[in-house]
Amino acid sequence: MPEIISSIDIGTNTVTLLIAKIDNFKIVPLHQKEFIVGLGEGIVKNNLIKKESIYNCIKSLIEFKNTIAKYNVDKELCVATSALRQAKNQKEIIKQIHAIKCYPKIISGNHEAKYIGNLVKFEFSNLCDNALIIDIGGGSTELIYIKNSKIQVVQSLNLGSVTLFEKFFSDPISESHVLSCNKFISEKIRNSSIKNITFTNLICLKL
Repeated sequence: MPEIISSIDIGTNTVTLLIAKIDNFKIVPLHQKEFIVGLGEGIVKNNLIKKESIYNCIKSLIEFKNTIAKYNVDKELCVATSALRQAKNQKEIIKQIHAIKCYPKIISGNHEAKYIGNLVKFEFSNLCDNALIIDIGGGSTELIYIKNSKIQVVQSLNLGSVTLFEKFFSDPISESHVLSCNKFISEKIRNSSIKNITFTNLICLKL
């Protein structure tokens, strides 16, 4: 029997909804929506999510819940990633989200990487004989190495686009900003689990 599943991703910069029908291992999208809410804005300074960003997130999730109610959904899934992982006001925010009957699971960076690896294996199986996957998020970047269609290495680094912008850049952007950011990224990669890995295919994602 086909199954209809809704999936909400509460990310550092966006919240995303996908409603899809699963039929014979095929994913058929029925509805997709994304809002920019900026949960990670300013979080580098004090690890606190701003009230305005929380409001925008809750508002978007309410719209998602109203949309989900229009479909005959069999299962609702919701995950939260980097911003809520590190937020000092995490419990307060989760309480507000629970109040609208949305129940996110805050997943670790490595758990997030495994989800991404399995997604790539499903969608791009022909590329997964010896592949490195890089998923660039707002708060973190996930590295996944797949060999012979099996996930061998996963690692999550605090190298998200929002995180790096707030850490290194200001207006106007100068060459020194870029050089400092590149140096920081290079050092993180050199000390990561993939530093000695050779691969045939490089798959870059922005999920």
